[in-house]
Amino acid sequence: MNEKIIKSTRKEISCMLSISEDRLEKLLLKHRVTEQRKTHFFWIGFLWTCFICLLHGKTRHKDRSVCYNGRFGGGLSESISSDRLTVLPTTFLRDLLHEIQHHGGDALSKKKRKPVHRCIDKLIAEDATVFRLDQRLANIFKRIPGSQTVGLKLYTHLTVFGGLELHARIKHARYGDARCRRKSRNRNQIEVRDRGWFSMKVFVAMKNEKRYFISRIQKQFNPKIVRVIDGDANWKSHWLQSINLKGHTEVDFEVKPYRGKETIYRLANHQPFTLRMKGKKVGGDWYWYIYSLPKSDQLSFADIHALYRTRWQIEEMFREIKQAFGGDHLRLHNPRSVVNHLFMMLIGYIMVKGFINQLAVVHRKSLEGFALDTMMKGYLRYVFIQCFMKWIQTSNQTKVKLRKWSQLLIEHGYSTHRSCSGKKSQLGKAMAGLNQKG
Repeated sequence: MNEKIIKSTRKEISCMLSISEDRLEKLLLKHRVTEQRKTHFFWIGFLWTCFICLLHGKTRHKDRSVCYNGRFGGGLSESISSDRLTVLPTTFLRDLLHEIQHHGGDALSKKKRKPVHRCIDKLIAEDATVFRLDQRLANIFKRIPGSQTVGLKLYTHLTVFGGLELHARIKHARYGDARCRRKSRNRNQIEVRDRGWFSMKVFVAMKNEKRYFISRIQKQFNPKIVRVIDGDANWKSHWLQSINLKGHTEVDFEVKPYRGKETIYRLANHQPFTLRMKGKKVGGDWYWYIYSLPKSDQLSFADIHALYRTRWQIEEMFREIKQAFGGDHLRLHNPRSVVNHLFMMLIGYIMVKGFINQLAVVHRKSLEGFALDTMMKGYLRYVFIQCFMKWIQTSNQTKVKLRKWSQLLIEHGYSTHRSCSGKKSQLGKAMAGLNQKG
């Protein structure tokens, strides 16, 4: 095997993943992912092949075999590709995802700030999605609730404001959403959850830890009103479902959730657990939010709504992973290879998203609305994989070329599919209100 190809492959994959060659080598040694030169196979080349195929939306072992043999002159059959993906330690990919986010290069760089007490610097969205698998794994992975399809559930915590950061866990399809709780000691962040995707016990634990959160609620949620801030004062001590909202368009309560009809939730200091609750009638339907935030009295419904709407970015991430990386139906038949491939898709998403963010910084224009699959299928396949790496290695004018490439995107019609200006302005006002000195 040509040593020049091996060296160039090492440089390309380290540049693709935005980490140094030394860190990648240490990570491989840490998890005992050793080279196998006798069979003309080496792990760096296999990882390079996996990520190249991933960025092209190819998930079959046949595609990996063709890609590997085309570059390195043979040595990887479909069966070997299946075995290698199975043998690859999942802990290695999990640590690689962590390394890319915390020790990445320019594409993922962000200013590190020390946490300031009572200053909100992050919004974190929490949600889950299900990936369908081959029916041959039915005895291993439980079926999707209400379906005859086998699946895995991916739980993610995505930072939607204040940097690019992703934490993931993979469970079987019937794993309860309410059981998923992220352990964090950082109090300078807001955790946003979808309606119904929570357990009240989780919110009690978060309030004990003095953490902040927002969530929409389902229609059957029926707490008792403790204090009326905006609305009819006679609603006090009534159940939410029993009050008459006719003639009101916006209300504000402090509520006390119940476990059953008589048992209340209590905090660690044995005080009753209460929440702030805001509601507004929009187009004939009521939107309800429960939350625990600093300076709650100074926040309007529009501020709460703007903070919650940032959660939609995690739904876009799920859509882009399934469409762009071929995750809508995985054609893998080994449980460990399926989990490894899911982690590779998350690494690919962070890799490409970080590159788009760096383009936005260089071009001085927001590129958030760019569809990930459109960029991959267009210029991203050719420019990011082949040209961008060569620019970084050989040129000192990387930013100039990045700016030219981003201009080419605009000229060839890769425009945003949605406008973010109104949402961003309202979100900025809400964050400013949270961090304003009293």
